Amino acid sequence: YASEFLPSVGNGTMKRVANPTLNLASGFSATTANASVIGFPVTPLATLVSSANSILTSVIFPALQDTIVPKITNAFGVELGGADVGTFDIHCVGPALIK
Repeated sequence: YASEFLPSVGNGTMKRVANPTLNLASGFSATTANASVIGFPVTPLATLVSSANSILTSVIFPALQDTIVPKITNAFGVELGGADVGTFDIHCVGPALIK
């Protein structure tokens, strides 16, 4: 398993995990079941929620994730949605009796 560990223990390298793209719309799901407005009947609320979903997922979220978020992350030199990971060392101990 030497290729799974970083030097000096092995000869492996860092590995990329997670999705490197940011999809804000995937985490958003407003419905009439999880939204309520006091004093509004159910029908206008359903229309309001449907309109909010449509506007947020087709206009607001794409503008945020394609324009604003990349400018901020590039300015700070960070990346969202992914990570580089590696294993530094392996430490095995002998069997032990447990009381």
